[in-house]
Amino acid sequence: MTKLLILLLTLGWTGSAVACTSLPSSTAPKEPIAAVPNDTIALPDLQTDYRSPNGQYQFVVSAVDGWQTPRAVGQLYSLQSGQTLLWEKPLPQAYGPRFAVVTPAGDVILFDEQLNIASPYAVMVLDAAGEAIAQHSFDDIQALLAQPRAEIVEQAAIGWWIETPPAWDAQLEQVRLSAAGTSLAVTSDGHLQLETAP
Repeated sequence: MTKLLILLLTLGWTGSAVACTSLPSSTAPKEPIAAVPNDTIALPDLQTDYRSPNGQYQFVVSAVDGWQTPRAVGQLYSLQSGQTLLWEKPLPQAYGPRFAVVTPAGDVILFDEQLNIASPYAVMVLDAAGEAIAQHSFDDIQALLAQPRAEIVEQAAIGWWIETPPAWDAQLEQVRLSAAGTSLAVTSDGHLQLETAP
């Protein structure tokens, strides 16, 4: 502080004194904090339904409390004879997943979350009993793509990292999507791999 006042007087600064404080070194930011564009979201619908390609399963994402909090719940129904609830559980993604794909066997593959963050739930696979069998973070996606984080985010058209939305490939029996100009595939057992462009 003393050095600052001496410098100001040396430069010919005049005027009334002002009080100023500095952060203790323990609380001062250690790294620059970058502003994130589009850091606000439109809340998703209170309920979103996804169906398997064969029409035998329906996955429902619902707000627990009308989005007063970001808690969401997932429910998987069998539609083979009426509508039978197979499982119901809270989902870890804030405001639910950004995308969900239901496979013909009733596995549910969740992509990202509604908040624009480097999510630990970039890809999550639940089996037909609701058990989590695979989970990949944004860091895992970045490692697979072998590209700088900034480039992946810059090329994202949807959320933090997704360029084109996921879709079920019936011929290859996997989900395909793209990020940072690269096609990715996710199998129903949770394996994540690079693919050649379709």
